[in-house]
Amino acid sequence: MPEVVVLRKFSDVALQGAIDRALAAVPADKKGAVVAHADGDSVTLSVVGRIGNDWTIVAAGYRNWDGKLGAEAEVRYTW
Repeated sequence: MPEVVVLRKFSDVALQGAIDRALAAVPADKKGAVVAHADGDSVTLSVVGRIGNDWTIVAAGYRNWDGKLGAEAEVRYTW
Protein backbone atom coordinates (compact mmCIF):
# COMPACT_ATOMS: atom_id res chain seq x y z
CA MET A 1 0.00 0.00 0.00
CA PRO A 2 1.44 3.45 -0.88
CA GLU A 3 2.33 5.80 1.97
CA VAL A 4 -0.12 8.67 2.43
CA VAL A 5 1.55 11.98 3.29
CA VAL A 6 -0.48 14.71 4.98
CA LEU A 7 1.03 18.20 4.73
CA ARG A 8 0.10 20.52 7.59
CA LYS A 9 -0.42 24.15 6.51
CA PHE A 10 -1.71 27.33 8.15
CA SER A 11 -5.37 28.20 7.53
CA ASP A 12 -4.52 31.91 7.11
CA VAL A 13 -3.76 32.30 3.38
CA ALA A 14 -1.64 35.46 3.79
CA LEU A 15 0.44 33.86 6.55
CA GLN A 16 0.92 30.63 4.60
CA GLY A 17 2.01 32.68 1.58
CA ALA A 18 4.59 34.56 3.68
CA ILE A 19 5.92 31.28 5.06
CA ASP A 20 6.04 29.71 1.58
CA ARG A 21 8.02 32.70 0.27
CA ALA A 22 10.47 32.49 3.18
CA LEU A 23 10.96 28.73 2.71
CA ALA A 24 11.51 29.12 -1.05
CA ALA A 25 15.01 30.46 -0.27
CA VAL A 26 16.02 27.43 1.81
CA PRO A 27 18.60 25.26 -0.01
CA ALA A 28 17.27 21.92 -1.29
CA ASP A 29 19.67 19.93 0.92
CA LYS A 30 18.08 21.32 4.12
CA LYS A 31 15.38 19.07 5.60
CA GLY A 32 14.12 21.27 8.43
CA ALA A 33 13.76 24.90 9.45
CA VAL A 34 12.55 27.15 12.23
CA VAL A 35 10.42 29.99 10.89
CA ALA A 36 9.61 33.11 12.93
CA HIS A 37 6.31 34.67 11.86
CA ALA A 38 3.64 37.12 12.93
CA ASP A 39 -0.05 36.95 12.05
CA GLY A 40 -1.40 40.23 13.46
CA ASP A 41 -2.26 38.78 16.89
CA SER A 42 0.76 36.73 17.94
CA VAL A 43 4.41 36.01 17.31
CA THR A 44 5.18 32.38 16.54
CA LEU A 45 8.15 30.10 16.00
CA SER A 46 7.23 27.09 13.89
CA VAL A 47 9.34 24.04 13.17
CA VAL A 48 8.80 22.75 9.64
CA GLY A 49 10.09 19.68 7.87
CA ARG A 50 10.64 18.96 4.19
CA ILE A 51 8.81 16.01 2.67
CA GLY A 52 9.98 15.66 -0.91
CA ASN A 53 9.60 19.15 -2.38
CA ASP A 54 6.97 20.27 0.14
CA TRP A 55 7.08 21.63 3.69
CA THR A 56 4.85 20.59 6.60
CA ILE A 57 4.36 22.09 10.05
CA VAL A 58 5.91 19.92 12.77
CA ALA A 59 5.39 22.17 15.83
CA ALA A 60 4.55 25.78 16.70
CA GLY A 61 4.80 27.97 19.79
CA TYR A 62 2.70 31.13 20.15
CA ARG A 63 3.03 34.33 22.18
CA ASN A 64 0.36 37.04 22.32
CA TRP A 65 1.56 40.44 21.16
CA ASP A 66 0.03 43.86 21.74
CA GLY A 67 2.19 45.81 19.27
CA LYS A 68 1.55 46.29 15.55
CA LEU A 69 2.14 43.16 13.43
CA GLY A 70 1.39 42.05 9.89
CA ALA A 71 1.53 38.69 8.14
CA GLU A 72 5.24 38.11 7.63
CA ALA A 73 7.74 35.27 8.04
CA GLU A 74 11.51 34.77 8.18
CA VAL A 75 13.58 31.58 8.29
CA ARG A 76 15.74 31.74 11.44
CA TYR A 77 17.51 28.33 11.37
CA THR A 78 17.87 25.34 9.07
CA TRP A 79 19.37 21.83 9.28
